Amino acid sequence: MATVVDDFVSPLHGAWQQLIRNGLPLLRELIGEWPLFLLLDLRTLSRGHRNLADEVAPIWVDVLEINLEDTEACQIMRMLIFCVHTLKIRVKKLTLIAGRVDCTMVNLVRMFSTSLEEMKLIDCMEWSKTGVHGLAKLPKLEAVHVASNGCFHGPGRDVTARPLDPGALECISGFHQLRSFKSSCTQDLTDESVKRFLSKCLQLEKIEFIFSTQQWSQHRLTDAAFEHVEQLTKLKEAKLRHLDGLTARTLENVSKCKNLTSIDLAFCSDILDCADLLRLPNLQKVDLSGYAGDADVAAEHLSKLPELTHVRLRNCETLTDAGIEHFGKCAKLQEADFSDCRGLTDAAPRFLVHCAQLQSVDFRQSEEPLDWDNYG
Repeated sequence: MATVVDDFVSPLHGAWQQLIRNGLPLLRELIGEWPLFLLLDLRTLSRGHRNLADEVAPIWVDVLEINLEDTEACQIMRMLIFCVHTLKIRVKKLTLIAGRVDCTMVNLVRMFSTSLEEMKLIDCMEWSKTGVHGLAKLPKLEAVHVASNGCFHGPGRDVTARPLDPGALECISGFHQLRSFKSSCTQDLTDESVKRFLSKCLQLEKIEFIFSTQQWSQHRLTDAAFEHVEQLTKLKEAKLRHLDGLTARTLENVSKCKNLTSIDLAFCSDILDCADLLRLPNLQKVDLSGYAGDADVAAEHLSKLPELTHVRLRNCETLTDAGIEHFGKCAKLQEADFSDCRGLTDAAPRFLVHCAQLQSVDFRQSEEPLDWDNYG
């Protein structure tokens, strides 16, 4: 065995230098070029040639995406488990697709524990409390995004992705340093689980809870879930979309977060009054698409926000030219979207001619039904 290893020292050194120059993509080529036993023994080999390891500068990878149902991708990850520390690979953003949140995933993710800042989990099929609890120990992780495309189509089978459940959310709340949390699969969450989560993650600057219309559920988040959201004193962005159980009471509570600069309440059909937004002097971006209240009155309120730069009022049946006229007073308005508002006429655009900073405006009327899950 020693002779075989010695025979590969020279090509290893050359490949090592290539890794330094070219980074992670070269790993895929190495699997095809090197004997498998040598890849798995790379860590042992490097111990015998520490001068090589000393020459390696950290390889920084901004985004790494791995489909855990992809055989080749898993082979690469098995190799990385053995050599990631030697190669000094540093990953900032990691996306894992179609995996099981268990101890195996934890061991995989913790390879990048010294550098990982953001993690995205897509179409997770199982949530293990042990697994999620293990992820909570990552020291630099500040952002978690849990997403679902509804169903993962694997070889010869369909596996329905499992939405985030209260137990998993409870474990994620152990990320006390968490600054950003996004979930587009909230079907199984309860008011109590969300309220408890927000009360523990007080460093949050961004929150996103979206109810996916692809999957029916008896659970609907209500005002009770965000009853104490004012505890998030650092909150800057809030996206609460497709949550039919929310009313103006939630908006009243959110408006107590004085650092808020962006709010998205698109298609929350029970929110009929947005006057509380006037209590947010730093608000720059507002999305009230699908607003079920009087959209002209809402437009009047929004036009009084001194820092307003972006506004979306898509698919608002009650928005008329009178509402658009209010936005003509917004000196800092840069982007506006009033598409699919059937109450507007061809005269509406002229009310915005005095918005000197306006860069983009959309008045289009679509003939196709709106794709709710891929909206915005």
